[in-house]
Amino acid sequence: MTVVGGAVEEVGRLVWEAEAADIPPVSGDGAVGVLGRWLDGADAGRAEDALLASYHLRDKNLLALAPAIAGRVGVESVSVHVRRLLGMAPVKELRPVLVPALAARLREEPDPDGALRRACAGLLEHLGLEDQTRLLTDPDFHGTRT
Repeated sequence: MTVVGGAVEEVGRLVWEAEAADIPPVSGDGAVGVLGRWLDGADAGRAEDALLASYHLRDKNLLALAPAIAGRVGVESVSVHVRRLLGMAPVKELRPVLVPALAARLREEPDPDGALRRACAGLLEHLGLEDQTRLLTDPDFHGTRT
């Protein structure tokens, strides 16, 4: 079986398992909702599988998953997938979704200037959004100014 065929089969299996386990979708229906649920931590063991399966999604679905994918920023074992997947989405459409998600994640961190902030800033730089880095630690920013 080809790599693509194996990934498609894995997505189908993940969706079937989620439906059988009655896991509600995060947003949307079908595979996008299930992948988002696993990326959001309902099943941490599935997060890497969900990231791998996400390579086969189109822009609209990647944008829907962007906040869940952003939840994996700073996780070294999957950082290459996070960068690649978010890099596949149109930056103009990604910015208003990603920057608030990263800022919200940093607000939950005990050390807002630590390793996670550096990972978030590195991701924004990688995506050509380094001008948005200042918003990550702005306590007044809640996604309304990008």
